[in-house]
Amino acid sequence: MEISRFCSYFSYVVCFCGVFFFSCNNFAVSQPVISTCVIDSELFPLWRKPGEETMDSPGLNIELFNVISNRLSLKVEWVRAPFPRCLILLQNGEVDLINAVSYQKAREKYGKYPFTEGEIDISKRLKYDTYHAFVNSTDQVQWKKGKFVELGKMPVAIETGASVKNLLNRLNIDVLELPNAEHAFGMLLKKRVSAVITNVNNGYKYAHPSIKRLAEPVQNKAYYLMISNQFYQTHTELAEKIWLGSQSLHISTYQAVEDKYNKATPW
Repeated sequence: MEISRFCSYFSYVVCFCGVFFFSCNNFAVSQPVISTCVIDSELFPLWRKPGEETMDSPGLNIELFNVISNRLSLKVEWVRAPFPRCLILLQNGEVDLINAVSYQKAREKYGKYPFTEGEIDISKRLKYDTYHAFVNSTDQVQWKKGKFVELGKMPVAIETGASVKNLLNRLNIDVLELPNAEHAFGMLLKKRVSAVITNVNNGYKYAHPSIKRLAEPVQNKAYYLMISNQFYQTHTELAEKIWLGSQSLHISTYQAVEDKYNKATPW
Protein backbone atom coordinates (compact mmCIF):
# COMPACT_ATOMS: atom_id res chain seq x y z
CA MET A 1 0.00 0.00 0.00
CA GLU A 2 2.75 2.40 1.06
CA ILE A 3 4.82 1.41 -1.94
CA SER A 4 1.84 1.99 -4.23
CA ARG A 5 1.23 5.48 -2.80
CA PHE A 6 4.96 6.29 -3.11
CA CYS A 7 4.99 5.19 -6.73
CA SER A 8 1.89 7.28 -7.48
CA TYR A 9 3.46 10.32 -5.76
CA PHE A 10 6.75 9.79 -7.58
CA SER A 11 4.96 9.56 -10.92
CA TYR A 12 3.12 12.80 -10.15
CA VAL A 13 6.37 14.62 -9.33
CA VAL A 14 8.06 13.36 -12.47
CA CYS A 15 5.06 14.37 -14.54
CA PHE A 16 4.88 17.83 -12.92
CA CYS A 17 8.60 18.47 -13.44
CA GLY A 18 8.34 17.34 -17.04
CA VAL A 19 5.41 19.65 -17.72
CA PHE A 20 7.16 22.52 -15.93
CA PHE A 21 10.36 22.04 -17.92
CA PHE A 22 8.45 21.74 -21.18
CA SER A 23 6.45 24.87 -20.42
CA CYS A 24 9.53 26.89 -19.47
CA ASN A 25 11.36 25.68 -22.51
CA ASN A 26 8.46 26.65 -24.73
CA PHE A 27 8.34 30.07 -23.05
CA ALA A 28 12.00 30.65 -23.78
CA VAL A 29 11.64 29.54 -27.38
CA SER A 30 8.61 31.82 -27.88
CA GLN A 31 10.65 34.95 -27.14
CA PRO A 32 11.43 36.61 -30.49
CA VAL A 33 15.02 36.90 -31.64
CA ILE A 34 15.35 40.32 -33.27
CA SER A 35 17.27 40.02 -36.53
CA THR A 36 18.77 43.46 -37.04
CA CYS A 37 20.42 44.72 -40.21
CA VAL A 38 23.39 47.11 -40.07
CA ILE A 39 25.57 48.33 -42.93
CA ASP A 40 28.36 45.84 -43.58
CA SER A 41 31.29 48.28 -43.64
CA GLU A 42 32.70 49.61 -40.37
CA LEU A 43 32.31 53.31 -39.60
CA PHE A 44 33.77 54.91 -36.49
CA PRO A 45 32.11 55.70 -34.15
CA LEU A 46 28.78 54.26 -35.35
CA TRP A 47 29.54 50.56 -35.81
CA ARG A 48 32.44 48.14 -35.98
CA LYS A 49 33.05 45.62 -38.73
CA PRO A 50 30.88 42.47 -38.98
CA GLY A 51 31.45 40.00 -36.15
CA GLU A 52 32.38 42.67 -33.59
CA GLU A 53 28.83 43.60 -32.50
CA THR A 54 29.25 42.06 -29.03
CA MET A 55 32.44 43.90 -28.10
CA ASP A 56 32.46 46.28 -25.13
CA SER A 57 32.49 49.24 -27.53
CA PRO A 58 30.67 47.96 -30.64
CA GLY A 59 29.83 51.43 -31.96
CA LEU A 60 27.33 54.12 -31.02
CA ASN A 61 24.37 52.82 -33.06
CA ILE A 62 24.85 49.23 -31.93
CA GLU A 63 25.39 50.13 -28.28
CA LEU A 64 22.26 52.30 -28.19
CA PHE A 65 20.20 49.41 -29.54
CA ASN A 66 21.85 47.02 -27.09
CA VAL A 67 20.59 49.23 -24.25
CA ILE A 68 17.04 48.97 -25.60
CA SER A 69 17.21 45.20 -26.22
CA ASN A 70 18.70 44.53 -22.78
CA ARG A 71 15.94 46.49 -21.08
CA LEU A 72 13.36 44.42 -22.98
CA SER A 73 15.29 41.13 -22.45
CA LEU A 74 15.59 40.57 -26.20
CA LYS A 75 18.18 38.52 -28.03
CA VAL A 76 19.63 40.22 -31.11
CA GLU A 77 20.88 38.50 -34.26
CA TRP A 78 23.05 40.88 -36.28
CA VAL A 79 22.82 40.79 -40.07
CA ARG A 80 25.33 42.87 -42.07
CA ALA A 81 24.60 44.00 -45.61
CA PRO A 82 24.85 47.11 -47.83
CA PHE A 83 22.11 49.60 -46.97
CA PRO A 84 19.97 49.00 -50.11
CA ARG A 85 20.10 45.26 -49.37
CA CYS A 86 19.00 45.89 -45.76
CA LEU A 87 15.90 47.64 -47.11
CA ILE A 88 15.04 44.68 -49.37
CA LEU A 89 15.60 42.19 -46.54
CA LEU A 90 13.28 44.26 -44.35
CA GLN A 91 10.61 44.44 -47.04
CA ASN A 92 10.74 40.65 -47.46
CA GLY A 93 10.57 40.03 -43.73
CA GLU A 94 14.01 38.39 -43.78
CA VAL A 95 15.15 40.80 -41.05
CA ASP A 96 12.98 42.38 -38.36
CA LEU A 97 14.66 45.74 -38.01
CA ILE A 98 17.21 48.11 -39.54
CA ASN A 99 19.53 50.12 -37.32
CA ALA A 100 19.10 52.93 -38.36
CA VAL A 101 17.24 54.75 -41.17
CA SER A 102 16.43 58.39 -41.85
CA TYR A 103 12.84 59.11 -42.83
CA GLN A 104 11.72 59.26 -46.45
CA LYS A 105 8.13 58.75 -47.47
CA ALA A 106 9.29 56.57 -50.38
CA ARG A 107 10.89 54.19 -47.86
CA GLU A 108 7.58 53.46 -46.14
CA LYS A 109 7.06 50.62 -48.64
CA TYR A 110 9.96 48.75 -46.99
CA GLY A 111 8.68 48.79 -43.42
CA LYS A 112 7.43 50.88 -40.54
CA TYR A 113 8.68 54.01 -38.82
CA PRO A 114 7.38 55.24 -35.45
CA PHE A 115 4.32 57.37 -36.16
CA THR A 116 2.06 59.27 -33.77
CA GLU A 117 -1.28 60.61 -35.01
CA GLY A 118 -0.24 60.13 -38.64
CA GLU A 119 3.11 61.96 -38.36
CA ILE A 120 6.65 60.67 -37.98
CA ASP A 121 7.43 60.88 -34.25
CA ILE A 122 10.86 62.48 -33.97
CA SER A 123 10.88 61.92 -30.21
CA LYS A 124 11.23 58.18 -30.97
CA ARG A 125 14.37 58.64 -33.07
CA LEU A 126 17.42 56.59 -32.20
CA LYS A 127 19.74 59.55 -32.83
CA TYR A 128 20.66 62.51 -35.01
CA ASP A 129 23.45 62.49 -37.60
CA THR A 130 25.07 65.41 -39.41
CA TYR A 131 25.97 65.39 -43.11
CA HIS A 132 28.73 67.61 -44.50
CA ALA A 133 30.24 68.33 -47.89
CA PHE A 134 33.88 67.40 -48.43
CA VAL A 135 35.89 69.03 -51.25
CA ASN A 136 39.45 69.27 -52.48
CA SER A 137 41.42 71.57 -50.20
CA THR A 138 42.48 73.86 -53.09
CA ASP A 139 38.92 74.41 -54.34
CA GLN A 140 36.92 77.56 -53.52
CA VAL A 141 33.57 75.76 -53.31
CA GLN A 142 31.41 76.54 -50.26
CA TRP A 143 28.09 75.42 -48.81
CA LYS A 144 26.15 78.47 -47.59
CA LYS A 145 22.53 78.95 -46.63
CA GLY A 146 21.38 75.69 -48.19
CA LYS A 147 23.21 75.80 -51.49
CA PHE A 148 26.64 75.39 -53.07
CA VAL A 149 28.72 78.40 -54.07
CA GLU A 150 31.36 78.04 -56.82
CA LEU A 151 30.70 74.33 -57.30
CA GLY A 152 32.69 72.77 -60.13
CA LYS A 153 31.21 71.08 -63.20
CA MET A 154 31.82 67.54 -61.97
CA PRO A 155 28.97 65.73 -60.14
CA VAL A 156 28.55 65.51 -56.38
CA ALA A 157 29.13 62.01 -55.01
CA ILE A 158 26.83 60.40 -52.45
CA GLU A 159 26.34 56.83 -51.25
CA THR A 160 23.70 54.75 -53.01
CA GLY A 161 20.27 55.33 -51.50
CA ALA A 162 21.29 58.37 -49.40
CA SER A 163 18.31 60.62 -48.72
CA VAL A 164 20.37 63.77 -49.39
CA LYS A 165 19.81 63.00 -53.08
CA ASN A 166 16.35 64.56 -52.80
CA LEU A 167 17.84 67.86 -51.66
CA LEU A 168 20.45 67.84 -54.42
CA ASN A 169 17.80 67.05 -57.02
CA ARG A 170 15.77 70.06 -55.89
CA LEU A 171 18.90 72.20 -56.35
CA ASN A 172 19.41 70.74 -59.86
CA ILE A 173 22.84 69.39 -58.91
CA ASP A 174 24.28 66.50 -60.88
CA VAL A 175 24.54 63.50 -58.52
CA LEU A 176 26.74 60.43 -58.76
CA GLU A 177 25.66 57.55 -56.52
CA LEU A 178 28.47 55.25 -55.42
CA PRO A 179 28.37 52.00 -53.41
CA ASN A 180 30.32 53.34 -50.41
CA ALA A 181 32.12 56.34 -48.95
CA GLU A 182 35.57 54.88 -49.67
CA HIS A 183 34.80 54.87 -53.39
CA ALA A 184 33.41 58.42 -53.19
CA PHE A 185 36.49 59.85 -51.44
CA GLY A 186 38.73 58.04 -53.92
CA MET A 187 36.88 59.78 -56.76
CA LEU A 188 37.29 63.12 -54.95
CA LEU A 189 41.05 62.67 -54.62
CA LYS A 190 41.21 61.97 -58.36
CA LYS A 191 39.10 65.12 -58.95
CA ARG A 192 36.46 63.12 -60.76
CA VAL A 193 33.73 64.60 -58.54
CA SER A 194 33.32 68.16 -57.24
CA ALA A 195 32.35 67.14 -53.72
CA VAL A 196 31.32 64.26 -51.51
CA ILE A 197 28.33 64.59 -49.19
CA THR A 198 28.29 62.02 -46.43
CA ASN A 199 27.97 61.39 -42.71
CA VAL A 200 30.45 63.58 -40.87
CA ASN A 201 32.00 60.44 -39.32
CA ASN A 202 33.20 59.33 -42.76
CA GLY A 203 35.29 62.49 -42.80
CA TYR A 204 37.30 61.16 -39.86
CA LYS A 205 37.82 57.80 -41.47
CA TYR A 206 38.89 59.14 -44.87
CA ALA A 207 40.73 62.26 -43.69
CA HIS A 208 43.43 63.36 -46.14
CA PRO A 209 45.61 66.50 -46.45
CA SER A 210 44.10 67.15 -49.89
CA ILE A 211 40.49 67.08 -48.59
CA LYS A 212 38.67 69.60 -46.44
CA ARG A 213 35.27 69.55 -44.78
CA LEU A 214 32.99 72.52 -45.38
CA ALA A 215 32.00 74.05 -42.07
CA GLU A 216 28.25 74.46 -42.52
CA PRO A 217 26.36 71.13 -42.40
CA VAL A 218 24.32 70.18 -45.44
CA GLN A 219 21.76 68.26 -43.35
CA ASN A 220 20.98 67.28 -39.79
CA LYS A 221 18.91 64.11 -39.92
CA ALA A 222 17.04 62.03 -37.39
CA TYR A 223 17.59 58.28 -37.64
CA TYR A 224 15.02 55.68 -36.57
CA LEU A 225 14.82 51.98 -35.88
CA MET A 226 12.80 50.78 -38.88
CA ILE A 227 10.70 47.65 -38.27
CA SER A 228 9.42 45.18 -40.87
CA ASN A 229 5.69 45.05 -41.60
CA GLN A 230 5.74 41.32 -40.86
CA PHE A 231 7.31 41.75 -37.42
CA TYR A 232 5.00 44.64 -36.56
CA GLN A 233 1.92 42.63 -37.49
CA THR A 234 3.01 39.65 -35.37
CA HIS A 235 4.56 41.57 -32.45
CA THR A 236 2.81 44.96 -32.49
CA GLU A 237 3.11 45.59 -28.76
CA LEU A 238 6.80 44.69 -28.72
CA ALA A 239 7.52 46.88 -31.75
CA GLU A 240 5.93 49.85 -29.98
CA LYS A 241 7.98 49.08 -26.85
CA ILE A 242 11.16 49.14 -28.95
CA TRP A 243 10.30 52.63 -30.21
CA LEU A 244 9.38 53.75 -26.70
CA GLY A 245 12.75 52.40 -25.59
CA SER A 246 14.38 54.55 -28.26
CA GLN A 247 12.48 57.55 -26.93
CA SER A 248 13.49 56.88 -23.32
CA LEU A 249 17.18 56.74 -24.28
CA HIS A 250 17.19 60.50 -24.69
CA ILE A 251 15.96 60.94 -21.12
CA SER A 252 18.33 58.55 -19.37
CA THR A 253 21.22 57.15 -21.39
CA TYR A 254 21.94 58.72 -24.78
CA GLN A 255 24.30 61.49 -23.69
CA ALA A 256 26.49 59.16 -21.63
CA VAL A 257 26.86 56.73 -24.56
CA GLU A 258 27.55 59.54 -27.02
CA ASP A 259 30.16 61.07 -24.69
CA LYS A 260 31.86 57.68 -24.45
CA TYR A 261 32.36 57.55 -28.22
CA ASN A 262 33.31 61.22 -28.49
CA LYS A 263 36.28 60.36 -26.24
CA ALA A 264 37.07 57.04 -27.94
CA THR A 265 40.13 56.35 -30.07
CA PRO A 266 39.18 55.61 -33.69
CA TRP A 267 39.42 51.92 -34.53
